[in-house]
Amino acid sequence: FLTNFNSSDDPSDSDSVEFTLAGREVNEVMHLVDTGKLVALTTGGEIVINGNEAGALTPDGINARPQTTYGSSVVRPIQVGGRIIFLQARSSIVRDIVFNVQEDGYRGSDLTIPSKHLFRGKEITDMAYQQNPDSIIWCVRDDGVLLGFTYVPAQEVFAWHQHNTDGTFEDICVVTEGSEDKLYAIVKHLREQPDSRRA
Repeated sequence: FLTNFNSSDDPSDSDSVEFTLAGREVNEVMHLVDTGKLVALTTGGEIVINGNEAGALTPDGINARPQTTYGSSVVRPIQVGGRIIFLQARSSIVRDIVFNVQEDGYRGSDLTIPSKHLFRGKEITDMAYQQNPDSIIWCVRDDGVLLGFTYVPAQEVFAWHQHNTDGTFEDICVVTEGSEDKLYAIVKHLREQPDSRRA
């Protein structure tokens, strides 16, 4: 059962497990992502947990291997196909990682490089993914600006775009409605200041 965390003196594969991920420093696990393998996004790096030879996580089959050392923020990551899109620690760089067969490990890139001016001195506070009708990753910036990232890696289509409104974007989510995904946003509108010159 999912709620059963029992353990026993003679460990079995159905027992709960508790283990330490070895590293040069103590890092907090921010997210666990299933891509066919369990990937732990920590504050100091990305670690794949392979499990035993059958790929199952058991008390005697952990097999954790560090992959990259970027670190992840608290913002929830997004999955696009087999790719993980996550906000790097310090919240100003959006990255992707994907399994690379040639290198037998997870590798990725900085997705903000084409439009660094949109992120300089800013932080991302929320992300959401709209799959249909267009593949767009939406990001809320800490100054209330909404950024979109058209992301179609199979066609090598990558493009950032900025969206402003009469106010500031506070939070976003994507909801499936019929055959399309709709973006919903909480917007804090700017109130018009009264004219002090009026009687």
